[in-house]
Amino acid sequence: MKRQLTHPGTWAELAALLCLAGGCLTTAGDPGTGPQPAPLDENIAGAPAELPVDPDSAFTAELGIVDPVTGLDFLPLPEGAPIPIAGTGQAGLTARLAVKLSAQDGVAIPADVLIDVMLIELATGETAQNRANVPLRLTCRADGACYRVPMLIEVSHLGGEGSEVEGSLTVRDVEDPARVLARASCTGTLERR
Repeated sequence: MKRQLTHPGTWAELAALLCLAGGCLTTAGDPGTGPQPAPLDENIAGAPAELPVDPDSAFTAELGIVDPVTGLDFLPLPEGAPIPIAGTGQAGLTARLAVKLSAQDGVAIPADVLIDVMLIELATGETAQNRANVPLRLTCRADGACYRVPMLIEVSHLGGEGSEVEGSLTVRDVEDPARVLARASCTGTLERR
């Protein structure tokens, strides 16, 4: 069925047309359909920083930045280091972050996880964050860790270049969104690149 988009009446109609063109996530339970959206529980998706880390977790996480040379690699973010920001057209100004998830020897890292990232501007308390209600695919590499690169966070409403921010990262289990696998934090300064 081929349908021409002339003027969508709603965003839902546009989304439905995009699904026809390129495929979409389907409802939970359909075999072989890829990652499924996590349940939208405001107590979980709205405040992941308040959930405790699973004491039996074998995972560690690190919040870093995207390698500016390759655009595909993770670079550690030392305390207070610059966090690159750049414009992305209509999406506005975004921080170019990256996530690393490691596990103890012999423990498999899940291919899909829920990743919550929040940046807090220290001078004003304003926040910028993603809403991790859809699983994100990690890319595993020869070093044994898995990565999400890039992790873009819209920061147009923060103070801009030179603003000092605190970043917090929470990685949660897709099957049990209340289970926190790992958490990390750092501080840095927004810098246009």
